[in-house]
Amino acid sequence: SIVYITDLTTFHINSYLNSLMSRGLVNKTVNNSLCAIKSLCQYIHENYNIVNPAYGIKKLKEDPAEPHFWTEAEYKKVIENCYAIAVPWVRFIACTGLRATELCKLQWRNCDLKNRSITVIGKGRKKRTIGLNDVAVSILKQMKIGRQVKPSSPVFVRKNGKALSRYRLGDYIGKACRHSGLSGG
Repeated sequence: SIVYITDLTTFHINSYLNSLMSRGLVNKTVNNSLCAIKSLCQYIHENYNIVNPAYGIKKLKEDPAEPHFWTEAEYKKVIENCYAIAVPWVRFIACTGLRATELCKLQWRNCDLKNRSITVIGKGRKKRTIGLNDVAVSILKQMKIGRQVKPSSPVFVRKNGKALSRYRLGDYIGKACRHSGLSGG
């Protein structure tokens, strides 16, 4: 049995992870536990010069989540349940298909209202240009009202004028989804 943290070994960690898997937990949940264990072991290693027993333990492969595409009724319900500040964010994502991080990192230099397009750097550092419909162009014009924007200014900001983060975006959309009876965001 483990009495001191110095008694913890890779065997103990693997045994614990195996017990989680034997209870039928999904790999993502087991990986979340492993992440916490690795953080603790790294802290102890760095601060007490003890060998890190979690070093080299690999995360389990996770199945990608099944995508869920909102129906028009679900989309309208989410919009109804959104805080007013988040409505243009959700509408812009719906019009463009941007990922959360892409929306949050979008700067005015990447917006071409004349040619009705935006350019984003997506996953894998891949650059792509997206055409904008009337709704998306209207949202961009709205985002400029009352603001002095520079090319490096973020397009989507919070009430305090600071750049929107994907965590804040997820929080707003997640709340709207839950209030709409949908899971996730």
